Parts: sequence; structure tokens; C-alpha cells
Amino acid sequence: MRKYDFNLLRNKIFFKGIVYGTQDYECKNILLDTGAVVTILHQDIASYLGYDLSPKKTTKTMNLQTPNGAMQAKIIKLDRFELLGLDLRNVEIAVLPFKPMFAVDILLGMDYLSNYLDKFTLDLPNKQITIY
Repeated sequence: MRKYDFNLLRNKIFFKGIVYGTQDYECKNILLDTGAVVTILHQDIASYLGYDLSPKKTTKTMNLQTPNGAMQAKIIKLDRFELLGLDLRNVEIAVLPFKPMFAVDILLGMDYLSNYLDKFTLDLPNKQITIY
């Protein structure tokens, strides 16, 4: 059993993590989004990390339905992603230029939760997630 703190802002849960490319980036605003099917990295961060998002380099795409309508996301493989005690390598993630209500680095979708977290509980008053 492992416990991690999270931030709670307007009933939204935010975690911290690190993503890696040619350089690393500390994500302070990873929004838990149980309505999202996939995890989405902000396009500006992907570019900062050195990922080439040009059509020649990023040929894999996915159509996603977002609050702003249908969008085509590019799919990249992150060199490394550290979050909630997990150190994941070569993880596929969608990339979009989203503009949410909050400053968000990554939308953490159900793919991450179902693939990497077997069982967890959220303790909202204490702002902690417990992973079993």
C-alpha cells in the first residue's frame, strides 16, 4: 500500500509527475479525468521535451471527442513517465493543444488508471490517494 498527496482545486484532483524526452519536465498539474478514455499530454510540453510532432515523424493518430468537439490527436511514445510511484518507459500518450479551464500539463485518463493501478482509493478530506 502506497499513499501520495494530491492537490484539490474546485473539486478537481491534480497530481505531480515527471515526463522525459531530450530533457525532463516536472508536471505540476496532472488532472485526473475519469471521463477521458486516454491520457493526453499538452502539445507545448511534448515540443519542449523534444518530440517531433511533424506529420513525417508522428504518423500514428487517434480521433478523440473532447468538450470542444472532435479532434485528431497525435500519438507518441514517451521515453519515460514518473507518476504515483510508477516509473514507466516507452508509454504511448496522446498529444493535443488543449485549452482547459485550468493550467493543465496532462489529462490523466482511464487508460492509465486501468493499465497501471489495480486498486486505489481517494481520500478527499486528506487529499491523498492510496494505491493497493
